[in-house]
Amino acid sequence: MEALVLARGDPMAQIGIHDIPQVDLPPEAGITESETKLLWKVSHLISSSLMQEDVIQTALEGVVDSVGCDVVLFFLRREKRLELKATVQTDPSIVMDRKVQHHVGECLCGLAARAGEPIYSVDITSDIRCTFQECKVAGMRSFAAIPMKDSTGVLGILGLASKSVRNFQKQAAFLETLAAIISIGIRNSMQHEQMLRHTANLELEIKERNRAERAVRHSEAQLRAFVANAPYGITRASVSHDRFLSVNPATVKMLGYDSEEEILALRLTRDLYWNTQGRRDFLAILPNDGYFSGIEAHWKRKDKKRITVHISGWVVQNPKHPDDKIIEGIFEDVTQQRLLEEQLLQAQKMEAVGRLAGGIAHDFNNLLMVIMAQSELLMIDIDESARHRAEKILEVSRRAAELTGQLLAFSRKQATQPTVTTLNRLLGGVSEMLPRLVGENIDVRVALCEDPWPLKTDRSQFEQVIMNLAVNARDAMPDGGMLTIETANCEIGDEYIVSHPIMPAGKYVMLAVTDSGTGIDPETQEHMFEPFFTTKEPGKGTGLGLSMVYGIVKHNNGFIWVYSEPDQGACFKIYLPKSEGEEIAEVRKTEPRARTAKRKSTVLLVEDDHNLREVITEFLKMGGHTVIVADSLETAYNVALKRKNEIDLLLTDVVLRDGNGNQLVARLEKQGCIFKVVYMSGYSPKAIVHHGAIGAETLFLQKPFSSVTLIEMVEAALSAKA
Repeated sequence: MEALVLARGDPMAQIGIHDIPQVDLPPEAGITESETKLLWKVSHLISSSLMQEDVIQTALEGVVDSVGCDVVLFFLRREKRLELKATVQTDPSIVMDRKVQHHVGECLCGLAARAGEPIYSVDITSDIRCTFQECKVAGMRSFAAIPMKDSTGVLGILGLASKSVRNFQKQAAFLETLAAIISIGIRNSMQHEQMLRHTANLELEIKERNRAERAVRHSEAQLRAFVANAPYGITRASVSHDRFLSVNPATVKMLGYDSEEEILALRLTRDLYWNTQGRRDFLAILPNDGYFSGIEAHWKRKDKKRITVHISGWVVQNPKHPDDKIIEGIFEDVTQQRLLEEQLLQAQKMEAVGRLAGGIAHDFNNLLMVIMAQSELLMIDIDESARHRAEKILEVSRRAAELTGQLLAFSRKQATQPTVTTLNRLLGGVSEMLPRLVGENIDVRVALCEDPWPLKTDRSQFEQVIMNLAVNARDAMPDGGMLTIETANCEIGDEYIVSHPIMPAGKYVMLAVTDSGTGIDPETQEHMFEPFFTTKEPGKGTGLGLSMVYGIVKHNNGFIWVYSEPDQGACFKIYLPKSEGEEIAEVRKTEPRARTAKRKSTVLLVEDDHNLREVITEFLKMGGHTVIVADSLETAYNVALKRKNEIDLLLTDVVLRDGNGNQLVARLEKQGCIFKVVYMSGYSPKAIVHHGAIGAETLFLQKPFSSVTLIEMVEAALSAKA
């Protein structure tokens, strides 16, 4: 047999094609000339064509012509079955079912397939071996089953059938020779089909391999694109060589370098980590190999700025250097996130401080109430020579009350109280404090304009603006310098608007705070008004000073501009709209005399602070009122029930040790005790209303208050309609 070698030179499958033996039969074989020609024809067809169907069809047609039978059948063996593949018949009316299957060992064809020997039957109608009825139904009488076989066994059966009684065994030599030749064709055809299957499989394998290679290339391209376009830094670094082996563009951008080559030249311990210990700490917590996650480190950019990175990745063995490890990492710049977390913690601390400040301010207001009340009473009893001392106590107490107001505003328990005033007046309230605030080595100069225009703002808040700017200037002049504060009236026109487009034209009052300090670089100027932004060392500042200035200015519909260069000092200019149509509020001083009420009444005073009860009682008695005192909610409740017909007015603190004033009023009303009510507290009315302690339309006195204010409020309450 010949050996065929498949494509690419790989002898993956060797397909044997059988040589066709020369047909050289002796005369005594009894084969006629027409039969010999058929044998040669079939042999030639086998040698020239590998198509099984062509060989079988030619052979079957030749047998019909040469032997003279009525039907020729070709069965192909499939393991234990014989499948009818082809038929040729002389009479078209003879129909053989192509779906019929014979099993090996059954009927004449099956027996011949099992034995591997021909079986001839002269009369199948009486032959018990013929168990299938198809041939009998078709009118066949004689039958021959000739096996087609090779060295591996029977390949198929050649069946001949005749309607007349015939002895096909007389032509056994021809039939068996033809079967042998056909078997060669079958084997060649089967091997050809096998070769085609191998070829198809090989082509499929090649296609699959090409597809897999394309998929790998596509996957590699996707991976490269992912690495190149990823928003996270992706790196490979050698532990022993202390260098990056590869980085993606995001790494270059995050670290502020111009190219990958610059980063690959870095020594990680020296050039990347914020300090050398940071690199050692990072390596110390890495696993020997495998995955790691959530490690944070401090790196430095090319511009020397510190960043915080969150790193995850793998530690693998360096295939080229057995003593080296490679860190394949993905990192994210979490500097801003950590900053926000720190700011949140700081804000929470400030919230706690605010609550503390609010509580302190409330209690301090009670103390101030006593001091101011006693000072006011003192001014009534002393002569003119000592009165100025009492007035000084009152003046300082008012400043202290304003300070507690700022604490309450800081804790969001004090509403802003804008009034019409001037910058000159605002500066007059703090100018004496500024030298002590900034220090003796700083020369403070104040230049006030003549006839300042009015503005409407909360005095305490704007004094805070001045103080914050002064503190900021002081910190910029650690070795001393000059602080200049100026006021001016400004009419802003179109020329100024060109360089300051967000500021509408109009009339403004201007406050300028200028220092001779270190100055501010442009980058810092971009962030200086952001909450918590600070250039000071940790623990040296909150980063809230300038942000509070900015917030107060904007709350007053104003604008703030900064003019500064490094080492050239800084100038902060604040522009606030001129107030139109409102008169400047005058500061009313407490009258050093008692006020007498227009009508006499009995007042139930509920106050749990002993000192406050005393001074408020004295104020009320000075006004001509009768006072009944109670130091708690329960005491006031019981007294009111017993003396309800005597009481004209209930004056109660909002917050009491055993409840609040509103609860007291509600309980009394349930018992039919309806009084005129005035509430008082160290908190602002808006804060009290916000927390539901009193109603929005309630008469309210905010501590500290003077005797005049108290008597006027009592008269207003008594005069009000029920």
